[in-house]
Amino acid sequence: MMKQVLIAHAEGEEELAEKLAAPVREAGYEVVHRGTVLVGESIVGEASKALSAGAPVVLCATVKAIGTGWAHMLVNAARQNNSRVRVFAVQMEKNVYVQILSLDEVVANYWQDPDKAGRDLVAALKKYYPLEGDTEHVPQGYDAERRFRELALEACDIIDLANLPESDRHIAIRRLELRRLYVPLRVSVEVVTEAEEGEAGFES
Repeated sequence: MMKQVLIAHAEGEEELAEKLAAPVREAGYEVVHRGTVLVGESIVGEASKALSAGAPVVLCATVKAIGTGWAHMLVNAARQNNSRVRVFAVQMEKNVYVQILSLDEVVANYWQDPDKAGRDLVAALKKYYPLEGDTEHVPQGYDAERRFRELALEACDIIDLANLPESDRHIAIRRLELRRLYVPLRVSVEVVTEAEEGEAGFES
């Protein structure tokens, strides 16, 4: 079964989404976006199925996409429904403020070099969602990374501004003052694979 990639874009920007989809599809992935949904099918339903299966989300970041609800809804759904889903952004236009969303990384600036953006996007997908071989260790790595981020934010008082409303910026100012008092910690996060869990259960 081909691995799916979900592209989040604004309504009416299917052509831009397809420009991102072309190199991803050529690399061997199945792409889902508004333009690929057949008549009679629901984009919400197809997106839900893709997210439930752990498909990564690629944000086709335009001013329109950031300013409308669909992109935000998909990113939030990816965060809430499956902690192993990664969210990548490709900045399609120069003056797009992608930092407003909680993203794993901005992989490319399409407006500067479309061809390089396509290559960088495929490279990021292959890094975290390889097409060949045993990939069970990859989702385990996501859990370790997520847990480390949570520990770092809590232990070192690192401020996450991604989803902080403008009206609450005074909270960030207070936290920035407190950051000068933090003590660096060395944190080690261990992940137990399914095979190791099975061996432990067998021994017990």
